[in-house]
Amino acid sequence: MPILPPPDALRIDRVLWHLRFAKSRTIAQGVIEQGHVRVNQRRVLRTSEAVHAGDVITMIRGETAIAIRITKLPPHRVSAADALEFYDLLA
Repeated sequence: MPILPPPDALRIDRVLWHLRFAKSRTIAQGVIEQGHVRVNQRRVLRTSEAVHAGDVITMIRGETAIAIRITKLPPHRVSAADALEFYDLLA
């Protein structure tokens, strides 16, 4: 299998799923469509919204809000330990 270069952008639902903020893409899509996710302080309602390295994603997890800055985009779903290298936790 050839090694592919990292993507320039990924759909927001894929980013949340790849970085294990959602157990499935369907769950990620539901959270996004309900308006619980922001990218660069702008509410996202479309699951196809593009996310780039450097973007800040804010979302509700349980009863707290968290913000992460994407440092690089994951090429596929990664383990929880490996996911930490793709974002910085801001709050």
